Amino acid sequence: MKNNKKIIIGILVTSLLISVATFSYALWQKYFTQTGENTTTTDCFNVTLTGGTDVTMNNAFPQEDKEGLKNTPYKITVQNTCKTLTAYNVILNKNKNSNLADKNIKVATDGETILLSEAEEVTTTNLSNYTQNNKSRIVGKGYIAGNTEKTIEVVTWI
Repeated sequence: MKNNKKIIIGILVTSLLISVATFSYALWQKYFTQTGENTTTTDCFNVTLTGGTDVTMNNAFPQEDKEGLKNTPYKITVQNTCKTLTAYNVILNKNKNSNLADKNIKVATDGETILLSEAEEVTTTNLSNYTQNNKSRIVGKGYIAGNTEKTIEVVTWI
């Protein structure tokens, strides 16, 4: 009987620890969706998009890479207001109403050109109203030192 009580108490304590760890992990995840102006502020980042309200390809036509790279870039300014080196990802969320295949879209981020279909895919359940199949693509990665600012240029073409 005493052994059964010890086992039950052990199971309860273990369950409690697992619940606390799971809840704590969930508190550290943050997702941001654009509303209003194109500025997002977090504890360490201030992010601003210049060049329009969205990255769009209206009236686009197929171009050679050398011509596509001449398109006007969208500029994303990231300011790291913390003191530590921090990683960032540039994620492109294709509009769920788009009928253009990812294999036909080229993206250049800070001069590195890729096909959108070859970019790493991530699930973005918080953007289900905006993206196709809740999928987005990482089109750029990097690091930004503490208390500095970096401008990232993104160019798209077919």
